[in-house]
Amino acid sequence: MNAENIHDHMTSHKFSELAKSTTYFWWDGVRKHGGMKVSVVGLGYLGVTHAVALANLGHEVVGYDIDQARVKSLSVGQIPFYEPGLDEFLSKAQAAEQITFESSLGDWCKDVDAHFICVGTPLDQKSDSISISHVLTSISELLPFLGDNPLIIGRSTVPV
Repeated sequence: MNAENIHDHMTSHKFSELAKSTTYFWWDGVRKHGGMKVSVVGLGYLGVTHAVALANLGHEVVGYDIDQARVKSLSVGQIPFYEPGLDEFLSKAQAAEQITFESSLGDWCKDVDAHFICVGTPLDQKSDSISISHVLTSISELLPFLGDNPLIIGRSTVPV
């Protein structure tokens, strides 16, 4: 599957129905079995806050970003922006070993129950619409490392 197939699949009605049912079963699994192992791809503001929140809800979280400096900084508890209380929640999650950070894809991806894609969706200056190129690239790079039946969830901000 390549990025174009993913886009076509994501916008189809069948995918929409599958996403609804898969999400239900995923959250049902959370309720029955406690936390799950999830990844958050993209460690900007949205990704970091999402990863830390999930870790503090009891999930085992792997935060992934290609920016090695950002990953190194987060690994030692330094957040590259200000959000009140987030540093305390990150420290708590790290002390409980609920969150780790990676700058390369690898075997860790296979054990993940759900991957949250939290990369930017900037405005495409040529067409005045959002660009999902970062989303598609992230998914394409992640695909070779996934286990059986991966759940990939798009979580993004949209510029207006």
